[in-house]
Amino acid sequence: MAEKQKKYKGVSINKAVLAVSDGVVGAAVLIVIGIYAGLYLDKKFMTSPWFTLGLLFLGGGVGLARLVIKAMNLDKLDEDDTR
Repeated sequence: MAEKQKKYKGVSINKAVLAVSDGVVGAAVLIVIGIYAGLYLDKKFMTSPWFTLGLLFLGGGVGLARLVIKAMNLDKLDEDDTR
């Protein structure tokens, strides 16, 4: 018999963990892209460390916003699967 997944406020724990982990990995990737792009631009325009810092914070902000949006949309994940 299939085991029922534990649910918290209508969302299965497995789906919640998958969505949040995707958000965390996405945030980390955006930060790393921002660092490498900033290092490249700093080297090209000799403005060290300004592009690196700016793109680092921009990538972190976008990644955090993406993580928050994914966390807020967890209920929609469960509703879409039941239809």
